[in-house]
Amino acid sequence: MYHPDRVMRQFGLRQMIPPLQSTNIQLHKIDLRGKTDKDWSVEHNAYVCMWNERASNIATDESLEEPMDFYNPYMLWYRGITRRFMSPSGAIAEALAHGITSIHQLTLGDDVSIARIRDVAASTLTAVHADYRMHNMPSSFQASHHSSHADTPSRHDTPLYTPSVPLNEFGTPHTPQFLPT
Repeated sequence: MYHPDRVMRQFGLRQMIPPLQSTNIQLHKIDLRGKTDKDWSVEHNAYVCMWNERASNIATDESLEEPMDFYNPYMLWYRGITRRFMSPSGAIAEALAHGITSIHQLTLGDDVSIARIRDVAASTLTAVHADYRMHNMPSSFQASHHSSHADTPSRHDTPLYTPSVPLNEFGTPHTPQFLPT
């Protein structure tokens, strides 16, 4: 059976965590061998009726104005149930970005050396196009799977990261090299 609530994002609508659905295992065992006497129009009448009424069962919801935030409850749920990487290099890049994001989160203090570490983490995340992770990062990952879209702040609510020290041409903090005299 088709569940439109599972594909809302494909149509530009807000995606919620879909409820659990049980799949009838017997449906996967159906084939047409030896069933020449079966009247399939009667057998599948309920599904044919649902198809005929499809125009009165259109899923609607709020439109998405921007990409879903990395820490949105749906995205947290999705990453937990999905095989996201097709190759080891994809998994390595994700692990790198996650680790650097964690370092960035730990350095949100006022100490100068901590600020430099934060700058390195921020520039690294920017270089690997994962700088969106610095915005709206929750202090803990205890987001409720049932929270509403209104509870999820927009990434535009948080000012963009500004480094505390000048960056060099590579986007990393400029630190003068001191040579012994």
